[in-house]
Amino acid sequence: SSDVCSSDLAGDAVTRRLDAMGVTALPADIGPVPIPPAFLEPASDEPSFAATCYFVICGAIEPRKNLAVLLDAWDMLTARHGAAAPQLVIAGTPANRAAPIVARIARSLAPRGPVVWARGLSTPALRQVIGHARALLMPSLAEGYGMPVAEALALGTPVIASDIAPHVEIARDHASFCPPDDAAAW
Repeated sequence: SSDVCSSDLAGDAVTRRLDAMGVTALPADIGPVPIPPAFLEPASDEPSFAATCYFVICGAIEPRKNLAVLLDAWDMLTARHGAAAPQLVIAGTPANRAAPIVARIARSLAPRGPVVWARGLSTPALRQVIGHARALLMPSLAEGYGMPVAEALALGTPVIASDIAPHVEIARDHASFCPPDDAAAW
């Protein structure tokens, strides 16, 4: 018998916690979380995506996902480039302690503004959004695994992620990494 963990980082965390409880850890089998089949199949092109320059972040809207740093970055882009700034598509729904960031997202959704909030997407629709983005952005402060990073890489979509251990472990040299607290870098 063994523990099954999605990353070396997760395996180390489980082992440390068990040690702290005085329990002998089992050997850990480390393996990636399977990518949904919709992200592995060829998709039909959606013409409406071709004309739009956008970046996407997806996942729960909560403090650890660090959307504030992207909204700061988009404020900078918009100040610099005006209407020529790319759009930021936020694909996700509110989770724990989301009220402050939801309020900030709402203020950024002005008509024809640089931020689009896509809620309730089906898996095929999310695949289309990620697949046509200029890049997936994942500025997370903490992750257990980081499934959107794996999904984007499976589609061939460039990834820019925070330089936290789970992202580095999943993406290795297939992504660009930024400090999660540096809006100018993003």
